[in-house]
Amino acid sequence: MEITWTPMNATSAFGPNLRYIVKWRRRETRETWNNATVWGSRYVVGQTPVYVPYEIRVQAENDFGKGPEPDTVIGYSGEDLPSAPRRFRVRQPNPQTINLEWDHPEHPNGILTGYSLRYVPFNGTKVGKQMVENFSPNQTKFTVQRADPVSRYRFTLSARTQVGSGEAVTEESPASPNEAYTNNRAYVTTQGWFIGLMCAIALLVLILLIVCFIKRSRGGKYPVREKKDVPLGPEDPKEEDGSFDYSDEDNKPLQGSQTSLDGTIKQQESDDSLVDYGEGGEGQFNEDGSFIGQYTVKKDKEETEGNESSEATSPVNAIYSLA
Repeated sequence: MEITWTPMNATSAFGPNLRYIVKWRRRETRETWNNATVWGSRYVVGQTPVYVPYEIRVQAENDFGKGPEPDTVIGYSGEDLPSAPRRFRVRQPNPQTINLEWDHPEHPNGILTGYSLRYVPFNGTKVGKQMVENFSPNQTKFTVQRADPVSRYRFTLSARTQVGSGEAVTEESPASPNEAYTNNRAYVTTQGWFIGLMCAIALLVLILLIVCFIKRSRGGKYPVREKKDVPLGPEDPKEEDGSFDYSDEDNKPLQGSQTSLDGTIKQQESDDSLVDYGEGGEGQFNEDGSFIGQYTVKKDKEETEGNESSEATSPVNAIYSLA
């Protein structure tokens, strides 16, 4: 705490060795007076709390004695930065205006000289230009006219003394449901985990497409058993030349009959025509339009002829059959 006064001139000193007796104590306490003798016009009291009221007295003295009793004045210890304003409230009565209200700091730590307000619009990750407003120490309300009804605002308020601006308090304007949905959607789509998830899904789809393409390209290929690697089973069909016959069971001759090498298969194919099963070149049908019965009779006849022809096989074929 610094104590100063106006010094007396030589004519008012009324004696040699003019000096001053400085006394101080905290206000509204029963503490004893602290005193110091000073030859100048300034005295500094150290180790005092921040902005505490003191009772102060300054009395002149020379070699002949003390002067009259001085009046007691109230002074304050040194100022400091104030605490943050209390109960900072942000309200939005409509989309065009925002109302701000606050209370004085709990610990001013000096004489308040005013308030400073800084606010900036933002929309997701985009931040606009910062604006600053200064208010008198008695003002505790302010209204902001929104230039952008979509963006939100971030407000920072602090009190000031002669030492400077103190601790600040920050609040944001409320978001409407539509604004919150838009901001959250923009925020999610720019996150790293979301981008990574989309890339993983795209890669998985690409792999599935490649697998499907490979399976489709191999779909018409069937493994054929080689006669050298796999032994034949008793039920495996085999032709005379060593090849396998995968034809329909209806086209096979009866057991014990042999097919000649000069075109008996062609005869069987020609016998299955519709003309052979009809009379006069036209098919015979039942009342319901089918020719199943005629086909059965013709088939039995064909099997009988096949048995007879098998008895007249050549000696080579006969020997092969016995083998």
